[in-house]
Amino acid sequence: MPSALRIKELRDLNDNVLLDSSKGYIPPSFTSAPSNPSNGTTYFNSNDNLLYVYINNWVVVSGEKGTQNNPFTSAIDAMANNAAEGLHWFKNSANQIQELYYANGYVLVSSNDARSSVIPDGASKNNLAYTLRRNGTLGALGTPDPNQDYIIGSFLDNFLYTKAKCLAWGFGSTDETYSYTNQGTNLIVTFDTSSYTQVVPRSSVTVNGSLSSSAAYFVLDGIAADVGLNANANQSTIGIIGVISSDGDPSPGCYLGHGIAETNHEGWYNSSNSNADCQGYTSWVQ
Repeated sequence: MPSALRIKELRDLNDNVLLDSSKGYIPPSFTSAPSNPSNGTTYFNSNDNLLYVYINNWVVVSGEKGTQNNPFTSAIDAMANNAAEGLHWFKNSANQIQELYYANGYVLVSSNDARSSVIPDGASKNNLAYTLRRNGTLGALGTPDPNQDYIIGSFLDNFLYTKAKCLAWGFGSTDETYSYTNQGTNLIVTFDTSSYTQVVPRSSVTVNGSLSSSAAYFVLDGIAADVGLNANANQSTIGIIGVISSDGDPSPGCYLGHGIAETNHEGWYNSSNSNADCQGYTSWVQ
């Protein structure tokens, strides 16, 4: 065998170039994964333009992330890869993939916009079909867009997250004057959570904007937290809620997610305890 310094080119039995002194190691290229691989087997897939290595299963080691063939595994993964705001593919721990909306380290899990009627109005939302997991339905309701009605579905059951954020905007206006990119009076609430119905006290919540002190406890999934599914038309809220009751149930009083005479929108109470509807109401996880 010639020394490494003298090797100009090595080829396999099928005459594929494996090592070129001017290019380095060139893995074999196939259109699908080789059968019966051993740990360490490496190949380039010419169909999806990704490099794979076998370590008990096939793992992508190089290629654009956030695609259907190479999805992100969490919002943190997307953030680490400097993902741009918008739609990207994600994979959960059950190996399910879904296209999600990503922005600033968070993925959108629900949105209720005043201009859209995909999500029903008022107390019609008091149904497990409008929990974030959509009563176990894999696949989204609506469009993953903060300016549209949207609920992520049971993909979220197996998706890693440790933090939640409510972003609402257009306080006092539902005439489409405001949007996700032109928010007017907005509110941002963030807190640590790892489940749909974990109750988080206000002392552990960050509030940016004007919010009533009666919003004393926060939950990621307002419909799931409604034990009797009997919240009134204004208290029935898709996504994150801020309530007065320490058990997280919105029925005794909901102050984040409660507007005035709601139809296809949500709202909140400000620090002066004045409530109003809002144009957009979104929930996100990280």
